[in-house]
Amino acid sequence: ANKSALARGGLCFSFLFVEEPRRLEDLLLLAVVMLLRVRSRGGVCRVRAEPSESLSALLHKVSAEVSVPVEQLVLSRDPQGKQLITAADPDRATLENFRFEHGDMIHVQNSDVREIVDEKAQAVVRANSAARAKFSELLKEDEKRLRIKHQDEPHVSGVAVDMEAANEFQQFTKSLAFSQKRVGLLYGGVEKSGIVRVDFIYEPEQEFIEGKTVVVDAESRPTVDKIASSFGLSWVGVVFCHDAREETFLPDEIALCSSLHMQSENENFVCVKVFPNEEGQIAMEGFQLSDQCKELASQEAFVDSELRDRVKTKTTVYVEQKETDEVPVEFLLMTLPIHPYTSPLHTRFVVENRPGIDPATEFRSFLVATNAEPFAAVLADFHFLFMLSKFFDVDSDIPAMVKTAMEGDAEAADNFKSLARLYAGLDG
Repeated sequence: ANKSALARGGLCFSFLFVEEPRRLEDLLLLAVVMLLRVRSRGGVCRVRAEPSESLSALLHKVSAEVSVPVEQLVLSRDPQGKQLITAADPDRATLENFRFEHGDMIHVQNSDVREIVDEKAQAVVRANSAARAKFSELLKEDEKRLRIKHQDEPHVSGVAVDMEAANEFQQFTKSLAFSQKRVGLLYGGVEKSGIVRVDFIYEPEQEFIEGKTVVVDAESRPTVDKIASSFGLSWVGVVFCHDAREETFLPDEIALCSSLHMQSENENFVCVKVFPNEEGQIAMEGFQLSDQCKELASQEAFVDSELRDRVKTKTTVYVEQKETDEVPVEFLLMTLPIHPYTSPLHTRFVVENRPGIDPATEFRSFLVATNAEPFAAVLADFHFLFMLSKFFDVDSDIPAMVKTAMEGDAEAADNFKSLARLYAGLDG
């Protein structure tokens, strides 16, 4: 029939009959499964694989075909072994990651190539091990770096400064027109309410060098501490003055207060500053250094710089998740309210270590001026007792004088008065 149709110049259709179509599941399987060719010394074989299979699964299949242990098997895309088929984690890497396609050729490398690959792998392992050790070391160093944060709560609730002592310090700094950064050490105690009480201010020997105050008083401090201890008082803080400016604390003031804080070994240590405010009035503000500030100071981390609102550190720290060697001053301080207070002690005798003061002349003048007063009340003055410590034994006589002052013992007081006038050259 076909021949006759062709003879007549007509068209001929031929039909190819195929077997019944496969099930949908079989068709999907054909679309997913691929055959990969594997060339080894023994020839070419084929392995069936799916894109979602792991490289580890492929290695096991190839191992079974070419009789090479999986741990010794090295596969590549090219015969020379330059395009290796490898992964850091063969169990997680899939064939899809390598973009295998149906019919791709895989080459099994010979033993000499495997040795080179093993050597390279060992080198990578050694490099990775060294890198991990270095990273671990860097991580440990990083963990040592302080994460500077604002401290929410100070160790005390406020500062109560004796008004007589505060006024004496303020008036003296005012007389200097705040041209020198005068420093005073605060002595007192801590109330149950958490308020630091200041009963007197001792002004140590100090030098004003290039705009900075250097406290050089070391020999007199034990005497001061003994007199304070006789009253049941201790070193609780520092006060300093400065001229009008915008900055709350300068870096050298942070360093000074930190140094004195460490010397005091008092967790409740407070810092008070006196300065002229915007209206030209003398103001007083209270602060406490943060625990991290004290930690930096204990590491001697502060270094001199020209900065005014930040403190420069020897090593880097983290401030608000940023690595830096400049810490804003406000991160190192907490403000404290100032309260008025009247101490049982007085500040009537001239304050020690002030320039232009002759202690001997002041001693005589003071005894003359207070001659008619009960001497027990006169003895209730730290600065006067500090002067008397130059003539009387600080371990026995001074505590006895303190006891006389506190108890108001007139007879004992008169005995001390007679001796004091004798030492002053008033009675002979």
